[in-house]
Amino acid sequence: MAAEGVIDLDQELQGLFNKEEMRAFFDVTVSLGNGRTASGICKVSEQKTHESGSTYFSLLFLIDVPEGITWTVIDAIMSAVKWNEFQKYLIDTESVVSMSIPGNIKDLYIRETYVYVRPPRIPDDDYIRILLYPAVGRVTGFETGEPVLWDNTQFPAMAAGEKKDKTEGYPPSLAKLKRLLQS
Repeated sequence: MAAEGVIDLDQELQGLFNKEEMRAFFDVTVSLGNGRTASGICKVSEQKTHESGSTYFSLLFLIDVPEGITWTVIDAIMSAVKWNEFQKYLIDTESVVSMSIPGNIKDLYIRETYVYVRPPRIPDDDYIRILLYPAVGRVTGFETGEPVLWDNTQFPAMAAGEKKDKTEGYPPSLAKLKRLLQS
């Protein structure tokens, strides 16, 4: 928090990415029918190990709910995705668990999808660019933007906690996330 009752979006954004140990992210566009779309981002986490020994990474979808569309419309579309089809495109996938996260963030739909993989699979840069990123588009049917591989050295101002008043200098997906958090 910056001042009393005022949220510092740069600080919150960096905190979100640090907490979630982000590996990459990319734009997504969801078709709502009748020529309408909803846009957002998909954030890919670093690999994690569950206390049971299972290895997984998560996909966090943050979708801006357009005016005149309800959260339940987006949820119905996301719930209809056959998430286990990742196994067709990512041969090391054991299972996929996906759930919406009802929240208090106005006009923002959030869904977390856990992709469990067989060791020693680690979602490195090539895995994300060559396998995962295209698989997300195929499985969901969403239009996807180019992946941005996250590295704090790419955006030293954010890594160092310096303030920026605008989205200037941020990649388009990060600028979009910042705008989503501001609404």
